[in-house]
Amino acid sequence: METIDKNYNDFSVGDFVNFTRNFTISDFENFSLLSGDKNPLHHNEDYAAISKFGKIIIPVYLLASPLSTIAGMIFPGHRSLILNTNFKY
Repeated sequence: METIDKNYNDFSVGDFVNFTRNFTISDFENFSLLSGDKNPLHHNEDYAAISKFGKIIIPVYLLASPLSTIAGMIFPGHRSLILNTNFKY
C-alpha cells in the first residue's frame, strides 16, 4: 500500500476517503492469538448460534483496527497518529 503524505494545509472541507477491508476467519484467528481474546462468540459457531447474535461476531477491536491504516497510510498519511478513540456500541 502506498503511503499518502498530507499535512493540515492539504485538507479541504468535504475531503473523504473510501476504504474497504474484508475480514477472514484467518484474521479472527490471528487477532485471537495476538490479543488473547478467545471469546467463543468470535470463534465457536455452535456457541454463537445460541447467543442473542445468532452467529459468530467480529471482535470490536479487530473491526476498529483499519482506523490505524486509514490514519497512518491514507488520510492524512504517515504524519498522523491516533492518540484517542471513543467507541459506542
